[in-house]
Amino acid sequence: MSVLPSLTDAELRRAPSAAALARLCAAICPGGRAGAVRRLRGGVSSGMHAVELWSLSGERQRVVVRRYGAWRVRNDPGAAEREWAVLDALARANVPAPRPLWLDQTGELFGCPTLVTSLLPGRGLLAPRDLAPWVRQQAEVLAQIHAAPLTDAERELLIPQRVGLAELLERDRAPEKLACQPRGTEVWQAMRRWWPRIDTTAPTLLHGDYWSGNTLWRYGCLTGVVDWEQPRLGNPGQDVGSCRLDLSLLIGCEATAAFLHDYQTAAGRAIPDLFFWDLYMATWALPSVEQYMVGYHDLGRADLTIDVLRARLDRFIADALARADQFSV
Repeated sequence: MSVLPSLTDAELRRAPSAAALARLCAAICPGGRAGAVRRLRGGVSSGMHAVELWSLSGERQRVVVRRYGAWRVRNDPGAAEREWAVLDALARANVPAPRPLWLDQTGELFGCPTLVTSLLPGRGLLAPRDLAPWVRQQAEVLAQIHAAPLTDAERELLIPQRVGLAELLERDRAPEKLACQPRGTEVWQAMRRWWPRIDTTAPTLLHGDYWSGNTLWRYGCLTGVVDWEQPRLGNPGQDVGSCRLDLSLLIGCEATAAFLHDYQTAAGRAIPDLFFWDLYMATWALPSVEQYMVGYHDLGRADLTIDVLRARLDRFIADALARADQFSV
């Protein structure tokens, strides 16, 4: 298999070249021209730019050019093809997500694998004025994502959720990044004890990093779910736990309870082993809570201090561990 080309982080932050954008415009908007280019926030492992394309008749089309970074290219060379397939499936299911427009899997045009999608209206919202509809809409769209039908070919492209879980739990001891954290070993041991009995028999499409920062809003309405770099095939509890964890850190436990109720109502099913997925997402946060804070500040929540986040994370973990002790299959 040939090695895919890649760009440095500094190159990804810069706008794509005029020549590359002209060729892109010729493919998507024949006879038109490329206009303004604006760098988008987010996309830690990729470079994202909003680009205006103008047709001969003067109509404007705004697209997102996502160029995959060196880490992603090296560790997940199929990421662009997988994201294209997932966005195509979501479009068929009418899920509010970017629509795939053009794919450069080999990096021939932009110097690295590149995906071009529609640009959705709206912006991030982490401090809503009205909490209930903000939580409910996130829950309802997640249920819609989990119900999206997939073709056999699309399923083949998705990484099974079990891969990451097996790497974490089918070992003799907790990984060092967890063992050095308060309650990290306790969380790992609780997960490991129940892992053989967790139900993964009816896998669904997962976003893989579902939280409020990956949603867009306009006039109080959720307009899209973005950042589909980590889709998986597995138990929907992972996405539910992911959003619950961030809601707990952003708002508090009242938001996590409301989200669970709204999701189960929309999906028409319960998540009986939710404690396990809450603990799994805590293994992501424990070594990285400082990075979480940076991301929250970047999206306007500068009021969240590291002490507040650690205290809320500890309460979230304590609640999940208590439910683990009471769980019966």
